[in-house]
This record gives sequence, structure tokens and C-alpha cells, in this order.
Amino acid sequence: MLSRLIKKSGKKAPKTPATPQVQSTGSKTLFVSNLSFSIQKEDVEHFFKDAGEVVDVRFSSDADGRFKGFGHVEFATPEAAQKALKVNGKDLLGRAVRLDLARKRGAYTPYNGKESNSFQKGGSQAQTIFVRG
Repeated sequence: MLSRLIKKSGKKAPKTPATPQVQSTGSKTLFVSNLSFSIQKEDVEHFFKDAGEVVDVRFSSDADGRFKGFGHVEFATPEAAQKALKVNGKDLLGRAVRLDLARKRGAYTPYNGKESNSFQKGGSQAQTIFVRG
């Protein structure tokens, strides 16, 4: 019926807006976990050599400088990072690595103090402490 009305009026039917395709985050960095504690940066670079150019490898460590078993690998392009995701679950020094795209800095982090239910916000609320025993 709408098409008959449009034909009579001589106007074109409005175009339905196309739904934009979901695009990747464009992150060039992968979060890499389940790494061997004897791993070296050269091992990681060799592991990802088929995906593309590795720009940087950063291992996470605790306050004492001990390796935590995970880190971040930065690639030259987002396409290389996407290609590197295909080796998720493959063995690197006897351990199946787990890969995920890293979030950009400034992304949500839990308990960052911006939540509205933070107990540290003083304001006009009275603070009560209950001590037992």
C-alpha cells in the first residue's frame, strides 16, 4: 500500500539506514597468558613471526620483579594482531598460550574509585564502624 501512495505522489521511498558493521577495536596489542616462567622475549617474537612485525614484548611482574606468567605483545598493525589471534591455544615452550585483544588504556577497570557505591566517598554521609570481639 505504501508503494502505491509513493507512486501517486511521485516521491521516492526513504532509504532504510544500513546498520554499520561491527568493527574490531583496532588494538595492535595482544594480552598473552599461560606463559612458561622460563620464556624470553625472543621466544615470543619467534612464536608470532608469521603474524607480522612484533614491535614490543612486555612481561608483567610483581613488586619483587618476579614474572607473573602473562604479558602484552604489541604488533606494528591491528591486522597483524588479528592474524596472531589465530594461534590461540598453540603450544609455546610446552604451554598452551591464551590470547585476547588488549583493551586500550583508559578503559574500564574495576574498583577504580569512579563507582557510585564506593565506601571511600566521604561527603555528608556518616561513617559507621562496627568492631566485634
